[in-house]
Amino acid sequence: MQDRKIRWLTALTCSMVAVDTLFYSAIGPLLPLLASTHELSTAQLGLVSGAFGAGAIAGALLSAYLVGRMGVRPVAVVGLLTLAVASLAFGFVDGFGALALARLVAGASSALSWGAAFAWLVLATPHARRGRAIGTLFGTSVIGAATGPALGSLAATVGLGIVFTGIACLAVLIGLWALAEPAAAPGPSASELSLATARTIVRPALAWGLGVAAQAAGQLGDAAAAATLSDEAQASIGAFAVWDVEVALGSAWAASAAGEATRARELALEAAGQMEARGQLASEVIALHDAVRLGAASKALPRLRVLSAQVEGAMTPLVTR
Repeated sequence: MQDRKIRWLTALTCSMVAVDTLFYSAIGPLLPLLASTHELSTAQLGLVSGAFGAGAIAGALLSAYLVGRMGVRPVAVVGLLTLAVASLAFGFVDGFGALALARLVAGASSALSWGAAFAWLVLATPHARRGRAIGTLFGTSVIGAATGPALGSLAATVGLGIVFTGIACLAVLIGLWALAEPAAAPGPSASELSLATARTIVRPALAWGLGVAAQAAGQLGDAAAAATLSDEAQASIGAFAVWDVEVALGSAWAASAAGEATRARELALEAAGQMEARGQLASEVIALHDAVRLGAASKALPRLRVLSAQVEGAMTPLVTR
């Protein structure tokens, strides 16, 4: 009976993590569509994309506080229901501010349910089996992150409203499932476990921000600052973080600022290859565009012309000119 309960709880918490990471990673293929539909600049696209990470930082810290006082189940349910609202908003709102706010709220709600899920599963699992349970939970996050771009591509084809309504419905169903599950009482152990998850959530978000900052420093020619920021981004990305194009391009621009032009081009093209392998075509466009800017036009432009027929929106045709 105990084994059955743990397996059921593992399925629940993995479902919570999966729906969170689906929303997070679906943004890549949608960037060109958002740019053309809402007339967003490159800077605004970056802020919309990064708003999730900013929300996750705040939500992760809040999760650690609330789990110790309210318990894991209420925090998980609140996180899932808030994610459902944010998902609906993202699918139907118009304009830069509304999109960024929806992503910000989604990031915070995702961190709430992530922290609660981790604490919930670990507290309910015997010590001898906790390592396996944690590995399963984080493995699910990688699967969700890898599946998200495909979901984003589907949304770009059939419409944001349809796909993100589906994510909202899924989050509500998982929230109702969580309501029916028994959970440990609030206490310091749950809070400490949630805080450990908060660190895992914050690190990739921090790495993204440091990567963007490294790119800016490199483009301004500040080699020392670019190198420092790039090193910190690489150190912050963490073992569970999925390859982040911004971190990779931060390294490329740091190399450029240091006078290592060949290395800079290689890093940008390598980042583009990683994005292609993962099916994140919009992120591949960004990496290839930077490769062109760094002097690798002969290698990047043929692939960009192919992508111009595959990635919707105005951005890809513009960068192939």
